[in-house]
This record gives sequence, C-alpha cells and structure tokens, in this order.
Amino acid sequence: MPSPCNVTEFIFLGFSPNPQVQRVCFVIFLLLYAAILLGNFLLILTVMSSTNLGSPMYFFLSSLSLVEICYSSTTAPKLISDLLAERKAISVGGCMAQLFFLHFFGGIEMFVLTVMAYDRYVAICKPLHYTTIMSRQVCAVLVGTAWAGGFMHSFAQILLIFRLPFCGPNVIDHYFCDVLPLLKLACSDTFFIGLLIVANGGTLSVISFVVLLASYVVILVHLRTRSSEGRRKALSTCASHVTVVTLFFAPCVFIYLRPSATLPGDKLVAVFYTVITPLLNPVIYSLRNAEVKKAMRNLRIGTAKLLTMTAEGSSCPWTGSCIRLRVWVGKTPQLLAFLKLKPRIKQLDPPHSRPHLYPTETAVALGQRRKRARCSISGLLLSNMQQPSTESMARANNVTEIMFTGLFQGAEVQRACFVLFLPVYLATLAGNGLIVLTVSVSESLRSPMYFFLGYLSLVEICYSSTVVPKLLTDLLVKVKTISLQGCLLQIFCLHFFAVVETLLLVVMAYDRYVAICRPLHYMTIMRHQLCRGLVTGSWLGGFFHSIIQILITIPLPFCGPNVIDHYFCDLQPLFKLACANTFVEGDIVLVNSGLFSIFSFLILLCSYVVILVSLRNHSAEGRRKALSTCASHLMVVILFFGPATFLYLRPSSTYTEDKLVAVFFTVFTPMLNPIIYTLRNAEVKIAMRRLWGRKANSEVGK
Repeated sequence: MPSPCNVTEFIFLGFSPNPQVQRVCFVIFLLLYAAILLGNFLLILTVMSSTNLGSPMYFFLSSLSLVEICYSSTTAPKLISDLLAERKAISVGGCMAQLFFLHFFGGIEMFVLTVMAYDRYVAICKPLHYTTIMSRQVCAVLVGTAWAGGFMHSFAQILLIFRLPFCGPNVIDHYFCDVLPLLKLACSDTFFIGLLIVANGGTLSVISFVVLLASYVVILVHLRTRSSEGRRKALSTCASHVTVVTLFFAPCVFIYLRPSATLPGDKLVAVFYTVITPLLNPVIYSLRNAEVKKAMRNLRIGTAKLLTMTAEGSSCPWTGSCIRLRVWVGKTPQLLAFLKLKPRIKQLDPPHSRPHLYPTETAVALGQRRKRARCSISGLLLSNMQQPSTESMARANNVTEIMFTGLFQGAEVQRACFVLFLPVYLATLAGNGLIVLTVSVSESLRSPMYFFLGYLSLVEICYSSTVVPKLLTDLLVKVKTISLQGCLLQIFCLHFFAVVETLLLVVMAYDRYVAICRPLHYMTIMRHQLCRGLVTGSWLGGFFHSIIQILITIPLPFCGPNVIDHYFCDLQPLFKLACANTFVEGDIVLVNSGLFSIFSFLILLCSYVVILVSLRNHSAEGRRKALSTCASHLMVVILFFGPATFLYLRPSSTYTEDKLVAVFFTVFTPMLNPIIYTLRNAEVKIAMRRLWGRKANSEVGK
C-alpha cells in the first residue's frame, strides 16, 4: 500500500535566511522582472506595429517574447513576494500548477527556438523558396506544434509527480517547485521516476540543443558561397539566436540531464534560466538587429507625434476615435500582407496634413467620414474572409479514395503472395493469441515480465490486423482502393500500435534491468500498480504520437493523382500525393517517428549493456538464464527497430525497397514474436504444455 499523502503545503527555504540579503534580492529581482515585462512587451509591440517586421522570423520572435513573459511570470512573482515574507509556503495544488506551467512554457521555448533555427536554415540555404516554404499556414502550424509539444512534455512531468505520496517532511530547499526537489520529499521509491524525468526533461534539452547547433553548423557551411555582406548579415542574425540558445539550454542540461539528485548550486543556476535569460532575450535581439532597432525608433517617433497631436486640440480636430482609427488603419497594410490580402483602402491622414481637402468641413461631415472609414475597413476584412481565393479553390480536396499499386503487378505473383501471407497472418493470430491465453490462465506466469509479454502479444495482433487483412483482400482483386477516411484511419492505427509496441519493449527492458540489477527490490519496485501504470503510459504515448501524425496529414489538400505505390497507407507515400509543399510535414515525421525510433533503440541497447555488465557478479546458472531471456528481447527489438529506422529516419522520400521492408515489420515480425518467446523460454513452454494437457483432459472427460 502506498503511503498516505499527509502534506497539504510546502515550505520554501529561499536563497538566504538573512533578512538583509532578502531585501537586497527583493530590489534586484523586482527590477529584473520589471525589465523582463517591459523589454519583451516592447518587442511584441514593435513587431506588431512595424510593417518592416512582417517576415516569419519576427513572427517567431514575438511568439518567443510572449513565452518569455509567461515563463518568467511562473516563478518571479512568487519569488519576489516570498523575499518579503517570513514564511514562504505554497499549497500542494499551487505547487503542481507552478510545476506544470514552468515546464509547459519551458518546453514551448525549446521548440520555438528550434523553429527559429529552422526558419534561418530555410532563409539562408533555400532563399528562393523561402516565402513558399515559410508560408503563413506553416508558421502558424509550427507555433501551434511548439505549444502542443510543451503541453505534452509538461503533462508527462505532472503525471510522474502527481501520484507520488508526500507524508513529510515538507521543506523544499529551493525558491520554486520543480521535479527534482519534490522527488526528495516523496515517501516512496522514486528511482524509476527519476529515470523518466531524465529521459523527458534532460534528453529533450540535450537533443534540442544538439539539433540547434547542428542546424547552425549547416548554415555556416552554406555561407561559404555568399558575399561578404550576405555573410555578415546572416552571421549577425544567427549569432543572436545561438547566444539565446546557449544561455537557455546550458543551465537546463545541467539541471535535468543527471540522476535524480539536487545540488547546492541548483538555485543559482535556476535563477539564471528563470530570470536572467528572459531578460536577455529582448536585449540581444534588439542590440544585434538593425531592423528591430530602426523599428523601435520609428515606434518611438510615431508615439511622440500622436501624443503631440492629442495635446494640441486645435491642430487635431479628431479626438480619441481619431487616434484609434489612425492606429487601426496604420496596422491594416501589415495585417493584409500577413493575410495575403490585397489592400483596397487608403490610409486616412489627419485634416491638418491635407488642408486643401478640408477647407470648410464641419464636425458632422468629419463624423460621417470616420464612420464610412470604419465600415470600409470592416467590410474589407469580412469580404476577404468570406471569399475564397483562387489558390485555395485550386487546392480543393478533390480526392475521395486512394488506389494502391500493391506489392507486385503479375496476377500469378499476387496469388502466390496470398498463399504465403494468409498462413503467416493466421500464425500471427494463433501464436500471439496463445501467448495471451497462456499468460492469462497460468499461475506460474504471474511475474511482471509475462504481464508485459501478454500485452505485447495483444498489440502484435492489433498491429498486424491494421495492414494484413487489407493486403490479403487486395491480392485477389484488380483494383485496390481505400477511401481517404479509411486511409487516415489506417495511418492512425498503424502508428498507434507501433509506438505502443515500442514503449512496451522499453518497459520490458526496464523490467529486466530491475530483475537482474536489483533482484532484492524487484517485487517492491515492480508492483502491480506500477506495471499497470507503465502499460497505460505506453498506450497513451502511442495515442499522442499517432494523433500528431494525423494532425499534420488531415489539413493537406489532395487534388490528384491518387495512386500510392504501396500496399497500405503511410505518411511518406501519402505526402507525395499532396498538392502542397510537404517539406515541413516531412521534417515533423522525421522527428516524431525517425528520431523516436532511433532513441528508443539506443535506450534499449544501453539498458542491455548495463544488464550485461551487471551479470559479471552472478553465478554461471544465473548468467545463463538471464542471457537467455535478454537474448529473446534483443532479437525482437532488432527485428522491429531495424526496418522502422530505415523507413522513418531519413528525408521525406520513398524507395522501391520500402514495400519489401514494410512487409518484414508488418507481416513477419508479429509472427516471430511468439516463436522467439516460446522457443527460448522454458517457463512459457511448460505453461503451454500444461494448458494443452488441461484442454486434452477436459475433452477426455466429456
């Protein structure tokens, strides 16, 4: 039974118990937080109001500034108020909320910085296609994906912490709630949770950092062919980005890419990435960017003129509505440019700038002119929103079904494939179904390893059933079609069950690690509640992965042709049919599927290396049994991850060999799973013989 949660609030120790030091820190952090709000708000206002800062880079920059404001506001206000309080307390619910939003906005910032690196890559390495690739829709999708990625990262952290029991003490040696200090207070074993936090937080930080640095290395290589002026401008922009990236990621890697332990210097490092870095963002981008500095000067001059006009009532007969109208009309060209609409109104100038047009105009006439101007602006925006453009009409989704070319064209070959694949599919169903039945009814297979094995066999049945039944029926027909909705459903289920299988293999590797390296604590660590939580987490991970794949595929327009050179629907073949640029979607698939596959594979291999090193201290019989079990797992892992890595860890392209590789991991690998686990596992073979003997005895009794 887990320990009850008796703690209702947490107490922060803060920086120092000395009141004098706290008052000095209060003044410093108050000024820093005010500067963060002022600088980032000014950057957002400058980008919104300037027509010269309408490129995607500044759109991402304003999004980054907004995230910086939210990110620093998660910790700074509480820190400032606690510096004046004797008792620095926060409720458990408030602590969880702070933890969620800290990692939510921190994750968003990581992804936005990665998006900005991609934007610079396209601008420098593919300048002729920049406006086509970095369209308004792509920019919106990238920012939306960054927010979704931050949510999933933070939600995973909360799921790990929320169920931990806290029964005392409740004192945190920090100034805000974070995962590592909270793990120290939990009255349960947090070893596995610490590993997951390293995988979720630390690995995400270092991978994002490496990807960013690699992208800038590619940019620097491409700059060799540019002119000296082009190199200077590109290097100036990239230097700003690299500075922000280094200042943000270096402390995050230090904090989260290490075992679950806290160090005395963590508070000072945390101050750097929660307070100092959000302050430096507007400073770096404004001081090192001539366009931003020029736009800020223009904004200051324009604000001064408006204030002067307001003060001099005789010079400006328009009152407050005049200023509001000028501001909205002034923004209209930038708004229309971003929306790709053609402006059809002229900016209204105040009467004193065009006196020859207003010789004797009365106040009533002025009011009518202002009303007509407001109506023309509203009518323009509404008409442009309601009327579809020629481009969108050309990109209408005219495809309602997809046609497969299949594995082979010859009728004789197709019939031979049908005869081959039908027994393989039946063997997949029978073998995996037998494992599920054996694990369910056998009393000797109650350990967590067989619990996970039963679920793995269930997933193998679902995974192969996503593709093979359609393949078998298509081998007997001439026209191989599937509806567009059926195609998307097949993609969702395929990636859903594939990722569930991937995560289950990782869970099984962790189970073997605990059983071999910590045998005395095995039953305590791998208790039934944890096993169910791990299986549930695997299914949730598969869902989140697959929903991302579907979300990037559904908006794509398909206007013909509709023939896929494959025997099932997958992302890369489907992207070739889209009548739109799918460069970004291909990169997202590369990150979501390819990198996920390779990192999961590396984690599995590393875990088995650790197990093999630990086996040196075991007896010969113990080593033989452990190696037999691990060899079965490794064989399944290699057979599954090898083809998956080949297909998804590469640029968005298709090859002729893809169909044969796909046959291997969609048809044959699910069949090999029960064979490998039964032939190399004595306990499973004994349990199956008992099950078969029990069935025979029952039939004799009848």
